[in-house]
Amino acid sequence: MAQNFSPDLHTLITKLRFNPDNFYTIFQSAFNSAYEKFQMHISQHPVRPLFRTSRIFDPLYVKIGIQVGDTSRNDIYRYLVIIELNNPSDKLLQEWAIYCESVNEIVEENIDLNLYWVGKKRILPILLNIALDIIWLPISSCSVERSFSMYNNLLNSDWQNLFCELLKQLNMLYFNGEKGESG
Repeated sequence: MAQNFSPDLHTLITKLRFNPDNFYTIFQSAFNSAYEKFQMHISQHPVRPLFRTSRIFDPLYVKIGIQVGDTSRNDIYRYLVIIELNNPSDKLLQEWAIYCESVNEIVEENIDLNLYWVGKKRILPILLNIALDIIWLPISSCSVERSFSMYNNLLNSDWQNLFCELLKQLNMLYFNGEKGESG
């Protein structure tokens, strides 16, 4: 069985009496094409820096940084993409220090960010407001809907951009599959 393909897919292809090796080449080409388009879209997305920076409000991200010795994750000035962290007040700097130290107390491997931050309301009120705005940003942002539309267009265009050779191979597999397997 080819690497990186699920047993279910392999079973389906063989159940339909096709040669799986022929399919894997075509699937790999289609995947590579979609992946290249995805990479180009993501790397050029205008809010990518904000989404990358938003990880700071996941305490497990900070905790892992501390565990591997990456203390730069504790530097509030590293996250200036988030406007509210520009020119922080003394109170915000104090809350930031409390937040960075409190992540060591976390024992769970997965946490609900909303519950975590709401639970910090009393000790981190300024940071709570910033964190909730940032962690809920993807849900309330219309740019996310535009991104899904653009991504959908990328996927739809794959069908129109299949190379002639791939179409021939797909047709050959479809129409000659049973004959090739039986004889």
